[in-house]
Amino acid sequence: MQRKSGFRLPNGGVASFIVFIVMLAILSGLVWGGWTIMRGGAAAIPGLGRVIAGDHAPADDGSGGEVTVAVTTGSPQSLDIRTDASDAVEQALLGNVYETLVGRDGNNKLQPSIASGWEASDDGLTYTFHLNGGMKFSNGHTLDAGDVVWSLQQTVQNKYVQAAKLANLASVSNPDPSTVTITLTAPNPDLLWLLSGRDGIVYDSEAQFDYATQAIGSGPFTLESFTKDDALVLKRNASYWNAQAKAAAAKVTLRYVSDGTAAAKLLTDGTADALVQAPVSSLDALRSDGQITLAQGESNHRVMLGFNGKADSIFSEVHLRQGFGYVIDRQRIADEQGAAEPIGSPIGKLDPGWEDLTGLYPHDSAKAHSVLDYFGYRYRLRLVYPDRFGERIGQTIADELKSFGYPNVSVQMVDEDTWQTQVVQNRDFDMTILSLDEARDVFDLADPNLYLNYTDAQAEQLAAQAKAAVNDQQYDERLKALARRLSENAIGDFLYAEKPWVAWRGGASGMPVNFTDSFLPLRSVSKA
Repeated sequence: MQRKSGFRLPNGGVASFIVFIVMLAILSGLVWGGWTIMRGGAAAIPGLGRVIAGDHAPADDGSGGEVTVAVTTGSPQSLDIRTDASDAVEQALLGNVYETLVGRDGNNKLQPSIASGWEASDDGLTYTFHLNGGMKFSNGHTLDAGDVVWSLQQTVQNKYVQAAKLANLASVSNPDPSTVTITLTAPNPDLLWLLSGRDGIVYDSEAQFDYATQAIGSGPFTLESFTKDDALVLKRNASYWNAQAKAAAAKVTLRYVSDGTAAAKLLTDGTADALVQAPVSSLDALRSDGQITLAQGESNHRVMLGFNGKADSIFSEVHLRQGFGYVIDRQRIADEQGAAEPIGSPIGKLDPGWEDLTGLYPHDSAKAHSVLDYFGYRYRLRLVYPDRFGERIGQTIADELKSFGYPNVSVQMVDEDTWQTQVVQNRDFDMTILSLDEARDVFDLADPNLYLNYTDAQAEQLAAQAKAAVNDQQYDERLKALARRLSENAIGDFLYAEKPWVAWRGGASGMPVNFTDSFLPLRSVSKA
């Protein structure tokens, strides 16, 4: 039987929206409940038991071995990827147990996943997705367009993590079991990328389970077990719908170790086969082991020295901000971090709009003097930043400024709560250190309401134009223009991007390298 459904966001204001949600809940209960009984059989009827992962899975031959990956970035505290905003649950489950409508490779490029292909209208308002055939969840339930519509419906209605980014969503429908149509009220050039992350996860509309402790998806792995702060074990989904892309390993264990040195020791003594986010302090020991391979990857984490651009601040003067760009030695700061490289742009290297802008304000004392000597007086400066960045970076920045001729630089490294109050809320600072942690977050810097107090009508216009892009090329070009404007105007000094290390022992292969703190697809990992 064909299942048809869809949802549309109303235009009648708050009252209409409330009515819409109530009616949607009622209709969803009727339509989806009835469909569950008809399609799922006795196993899907509440009270008669439910199919869980592995109940009828074919036997696994054990090929590919069992791989243990040591993880230093923290354990999930809940497996409910819908409501838990931590990177840890996304790292463990996205692309492994849960699949998304659109896929994403290790270089942040979109690729087929549940949708084998898609088209967008010329005006950027309508997207049509064509689904693969023969898809199933790990519990044996069929996956079709109705599950995609239901999942998006639940994400929007229940305001799951990142749902707010699904801007301009007007309606989602499935004209047939293998087609999904999304309609927007205005272009959203990030839509496809969003659908390759949490917003694009397709859940089983019929499965009944505790999302906090279990996970049932359509991916190459099933969840075998999870012990908080200890280990999460993934087992190959032997009945995975995509026979050409089954998991290479029979089992993968994510071993959570809070101490980086201890995690590295697990690799050197052979207890672990791989290590993500290898600590810089252990790199020499890992390099000295002839059985271990090290690789450095990209991440979304960028760090900048932000200036307070409010009207009564010295940093409201663009030329002074630009002069400071020549003072700071970004290479020195990146080298001190040990897993970083200098940047000159607010956009990450693997994101649309990236351009190498490190040459705009190179470390050059002569150029700094040519700009800053015009201002004469060396102002008293306060650097206030959160302690998560460590003491060294603050002292290095202060040393650079003092060496140049700013003797009165006070450094306040404070806890996160104090920083939020003093910097973000009260805006009581001259300089601060902040991180840009999400892809496509360049728009935040153009917002005049940001605590950096940067106001620039041209930057705001460029941001609006980028958000209105209707194709990838247009989006890339407009993001480049925005990033260049922010960099040239020196809203801050873009210091470095984190480049974490991944390590693995001989015999292990297929480890992802990029974005491993939040995206760790393990289907290619195996051990000889």
